[in-house]
Amino acid sequence: YIMRKLEEMVNLVKELKAYAVTELGISENPSFQSVEEGEWFYGIYVSRTDCIEPYFKNYGPYETYTDEKEWRDRIADLSKYDIDINPVVWEALGFKECQIKKSLLRASKSRLSYVVLHENAHIHCEINNLKVGGQVEESLADCFAFEGARIYFSKNNPDMAKQMTQMQNHYFEFYTSLNELYSRINEAYNRSKEEGRALLETAGDIFRPFRRKKNLKYKVNNATLLSHKNYSTHSRQVFEALKGIHPREYMANKDLLYEKLAGLLPPKAE
Repeated sequence: YIMRKLEEMVNLVKELKAYAVTELGISENPSFQSVEEGEWFYGIYVSRTDCIEPYFKNYGPYETYTDEKEWRDRIADLSKYDIDINPVVWEALGFKECQIKKSLLRASKSRLSYVVLHENAHIHCEINNLKVGGQVEESLADCFAFEGARIYFSKNNPDMAKQMTQMQNHYFEFYTSLNELYSRINEAYNRSKEEGRALLETAGDIFRPFRRKKNLKYKVNNATLLSHKNYSTHSRQVFEALKGIHPREYMANKDLLYEKLAGLLPPKAE
């Protein structure tokens, strides 16, 4: 049974990848064709302690490493300073040589479908030099993944199409709550650091529905919230801008994509 289930999931990944290329406007690329052990990236989000803003303004909210020891040494070094740190580990996805990770095959069908299409959107942006900015690109990849999976499943599995809609709504609720939380906490920081830190103590409740052990208190700091800001900041605007447009149209047409996302893009892209 387990082998049949794994084979079913592998076939789903390959079918979704092929569908993304033939029907959804994604550029041909060698990703998600074979199964392999996971490869990992190690990241460190670093925030100021008096607001939810990157500590290192010159290059963004996080650093990435491929060597675990170097990553751990950097965490130890940063811990000496008055900053908030959130160490994270990412599976190596989103580049054109990435393959099907064994760990992904344990995910639900809806989650697996989301990941395959989301990461192929990133690959497409890289191949076609779509400079939409990190936060907008994450929201674009989300939009493409949810709508693309809905279209794929609508023809042969209406229940799965419905699950993708539910998953999207779940993400939206979470992102909306996060954006409201960022604003409230930063407004509190503007009044005093003490008031901001006090409100931060309650921020873990927003993550409770997404954790397996929902009865445990989840402690967060400014860097924890900053690590999610990349995904939530422009989610609503991007979805509204691309609403009603088939993914194939905006993925295969750079000018249309830039036109629809005008106002959200970095100056050089516009």
